[in-house]
Amino acid sequence: MSLISTRTKGRAGIKAAKIAAKRPQLLLAGTKVAVPATKAGLKASKPLLKRRARQRVEQLDRVSRSLGEALAVHAPRAAYELGLADPPKRKRTAPRVVAGIVIGASAMYFLEPEHGKEHREKVAQVVG
Repeated sequence: MSLISTRTKGRAGIKAAKIAAKRPQLLLAGTKVAVPATKAGLKASKPLLKRRARQRVEQLDRVSRSLGEALAVHAPRAAYELGLADPPKRKRTAPRVVAGIVIGASAMYFLEPEHGKEHREKVAQVVG
């Protein structure tokens, strides 16, 4: 809803046209004033435009991130259920854990600061 009625706007337009027809110099002066005014308007609106663009980029970033997370989580499961891909085989961890325990225990046995040298010599005599 406008503050000025349509009839009033029409009358003002007709008056402006009459004045422009009678005095064309005023029209030229008006354009000279309008150019700096538009430049000032652009300078004033530039931060607003930058802010809006930044907000749009952030919103797109949020949407793309959530879409990527959803794809990363649900796409493999859907591929397995549809038979498009084979699910990975379960890895047996017990042999790996036992191997790690044996390596760690032997390292402690041979590299112990107090009795490590004695243990190494004893094993060297038994093996060699």
